Amino acid sequence: MHKQLLLLLLMLFSGFSKAQGVKFAALQKKFVSNYCSCLQSNPRLSSKTILYNKTDTCILSFMSKYGEEFENFVGEFTFDNGMTGYEKGRKMGKFLVYDSVDELVAQCPFYVASLKGYIKEESKALGISAEKIDTALTMFKQLELEIENDEQRNLLYPALGFMYYMKVDYPKALEYFEKANRLNKTTVNKGFIEVIKQYDLKK
Repeated sequence: MHKQLLLLLLMLFSGFSKAQGVKFAALQKKFVSNYCSCLQSNPRLSSKTILYNKTDTCILSFMSKYGEEFENFVGEFTFDNGMTGYEKGRKMGKFLVYDSVDELVAQCPFYVASLKGYIKEESKALGISAEKIDTALTMFKQLELEIENDEQRNLLYPALGFMYYMKVDYPKALEYFEKANRLNKTTVNKGFIEVIKQYDLKK
């Protein structure tokens, strides 16, 4: 059970970075509205399909439409040796989503609904019951007392935030996502902070 939880957490909280540069930020403004509209073109898809497969389609469409502007900020990125042109484009495109989460939460209710739906879908698929969440929380809280460095806290705080979010304890979830964001300002941490503040705490 704990292995399943950790795999889910790693999938949700890895691979996010900070903004790249001025040119990239300018392109983001166009991206948010385009991406939000594209995601909704087939709302009957599962949340996981929307956030992953549909996202790929929407990114490719946006990159095709604004290809020349993408070329203007290629120099703002660092690529691994041997990456193909497609892989470089995919990295830049994915980064648009990662670094636009704040704006997406504020401006795209469908994205928020998909994010919440994905958490429910994955929790159900993994058989994560309220009892198992409590067991995981007990384990993670004990780990919090034992960890000795920020690298470990950087993994643990989002995990605690996610567990409390599934427990529907939004104030505690917010507390841990904010702790996580102070250590590592990722867009997913900021995204959940915004979702909780803008939606969950206002219910």
